[in-house]
Amino acid sequence: MTRRTLITLIITAIFLSCDNLKRLETKELVEINPTEHIFYVPLDKLRQTILNSFNEHKEINSPFYQSSIFYFNVDMGNGEHKMTVSFNAETAGNALFGKEHFEKPNTENDIYIHSFGQYWYSPIYYAGGQALEFRTPFILTFEKINEEQTLLKVRPETPKVIKGVAGLTAHGFYSKEIDVEPTTVEEYSLILFIAEQLGDTTLKPLTTKTKE
Repeated sequence: MTRRTLITLIITAIFLSCDNLKRLETKELVEINPTEHIFYVPLDKLRQTILNSFNEHKEINSPFYQSSIFYFNVDMGNGEHKMTVSFNAETAGNALFGKEHFEKPNTENDIYIHSFGQYWYSPIYYAGGQALEFRTPFILTFEKINEEQTLLKVRPETPKVIKGVAGLTAHGFYSKEIDVEPTTVEEYSLILFIAEQLGDTTLKPLTTKTKE
């Protein structure tokens, strides 16, 4: 390692470590969003709709999804470009990211949704006035109410935010992840996307406004 490289790494470490000192700010929603919803469709239809919906083609062509919180910015050299976060739906029969979840009892009918580890910007968690990057997989569970009604529940599995750096490896610095509480914004965003795919327009709008 050259002297210049070492100095650069030290300066970078000092700069990045400042983020570790910034206080984690948690904003409070003016109204908590629902994290479950009864859809007026049979369980099998709802489940299959969800499996069909969480793919890149559906998400790109969804007006709701394209205006949702699920995006991140990438610097292409000519300015930042908005990129959509793509989710993938897994079941007990094809789980990769969600394999550990489906090893638990009574999970065979669940759907596990993940973003391949990609982050998006949290509307709730901030540091130094800047929105923190947030990620989590989601567990979707189903309860049959009757032949034509199904209760869907959305539960974040391991919500985390990035805040500062945790250390240095041979490949460079790696980010510090902090466990946080679910926000209800992500959960209800997914419910609204599913409702859009079903043509259900009866749900109330998403709340992202926070208290002063």
